[in-house]
Amino acid sequence: LGAAHVDGGFQDGQNATLTILKPILDLLQTSDDPNCTERLSNPKTVMHALAGEFLTISVSKEEDFARFNPNHLVWQGDQWRHADEQVADYVATVSCLGENVLSIVETTRKSARNRACALIVALLEDDPTLLEELQRVRAAIDLEKSLEKGNE
Repeated sequence: LGAAHVDGGFQDGQNATLTILKPILDLLQTSDDPNCTERLSNPKTVMHALAGEFLTISVSKEEDFARFNPNHLVWQGDQWRHADEQVADYVATVSCLGENVLSIVETTRKSARNRACALIVALLEDDPTLLEELQRVRAAIDLEKSLEKGNE
């Protein structure tokens, strides 16, 4: 897909794109997984849909994270380690009411954010009891906020 198909005109470009996307589209149409299309959604969007403002995500340079969180472990690849002030990667941290839940190290800001959110979503989906409890607390917080707004 590229300049050769662009020079061929609109219809050739469309046909080339459909040829490349056909295996993905076929998989989506035949998948028995009820969460198939949700898995293609932006992980941050899915995390916020499940938890609202209850869970937040922040991203910082690893050197800054290490300086302010010297004892906090981060997940990189397939293991835990301490953040390193000498590394120029990014750390994405998911927090719950200001407490760090999970920190992930990746080479780019976007990949760190997406991976941290995706891991939290996977954990929540894997533990229905935890997800129900989180949503129960979220509903209570949302109710309290709406009551506060009504009293203003």
